[in-house]
Amino acid sequence: MNLNDFFPSSLQKPQEPPSDLKEKILLAIHQEEIKRLRKKFFQRALGFSFLSIISFPYSWPVFLEDSKIKGFWFFLIAIKDLIAHSSLSFLGIFKEVLLAFIDFLPLSSLLMVSLNIFFFFGFFYFLFLMKNSHFLRFEKK
Repeated sequence: MNLNDFFPSSLQKPQEPPSDLKEKILLAIHQEEIKRLRKKFFQRALGFSFLSIISFPYSWPVFLEDSKIKGFWFFLIAIKDLIAHSSLSFLGIFKEVLLAFIDFLPLSSLLMVSLNIFFFFGFFYFLFLMKNSHFLRFEKK
């Protein structure tokens, strides 16, 4: 009998880990972190987009009512009549007309509607990404 027969082979000679083990571990940790961040971003974007779909039917009437209160539509009709009667005089007072146009524009409700439209399209974009699962997948280079 040999003395080596009494000890398991793993105790006799420790095996060295592969030389690239540290890089593999760090790469795996990095990939999991990226997956977690992508999933978190995806959930937040999907949530905002879903809220915009819910709030869009309420924001559009607010925009229309706000534009009626500020007289935006009457101002557009007045500009149309001014251009139709004398386009040269309109060009002479274009700066004043532009400033008045900005003043009559319902900016807060217009911003609300445009953000809703942006998130609405973002919702369908993220649904497309989720369907094709390109967003949550991590490709190795």
